[in-house]
Parts: sequence; structure tokens; C-alpha cells
Amino acid sequence: MQGSNAQEDKNKQALADLNGKLAEGLKASGHAHPESQDLIVSAYKTSSDLSAQTWNAAREIDAEATGSVETQWDKAGPKYDTLMQDLQNNWKIFA
Repeated sequence: MQGSNAQEDKNKQALADLNGKLAEGLKASGHAHPESQDLIVSAYKTSSDLSAQTWNAAREIDAEATGSVETQWDKAGPKYDTLMQDLQNNWKIFA
């Protein structure tokens, strides 16, 4: 269990660092381009929503992943497919 706790702490710190860097970069862009602040805030919200969706999907997969590998993939595969579709749909504005 110590290994899991240590990994959890590393994950939390990595996510906090990533979010901090993203927020600072977006704030700098907002100051440099005040006319685009609404778009920048929207991008930040989209990024935050995507992150939450990803972690929720992973949590659901972990909670449902019981039985054989085939059974696990049968349960997990569609969730990853949906997540990938959400990623593609939500990030088209940046293409």
C-alpha cells in the first residue's frame, strides 16, 4: 500500500504542477492579448473539464475492472472510446 500512496502523492504533485504551469501560461496570454481573454478562459475551462473527465473515466474503469482480462477490456474499452471521442470533439477549436 505504501507504493500506491507514494504514487498517488507523485500524481497529485504532477497534476498540481501541470495545472499551475497551464494557468500561468494562460494568464500571460490573457495579459498579452486582452481581446482574447474570453477564448483563453474557455480553453482553460475545456482543459479543466477534460482533465476531470479523464480522471473520472479512469476511476470508473478501476471500479469496474474485475474478472478476466477480456471482461475488463469489454467494460473499459467503450469508456476509452468515449473519452477519445470527447477529446477529439473538445479540442477541434485548437486545430
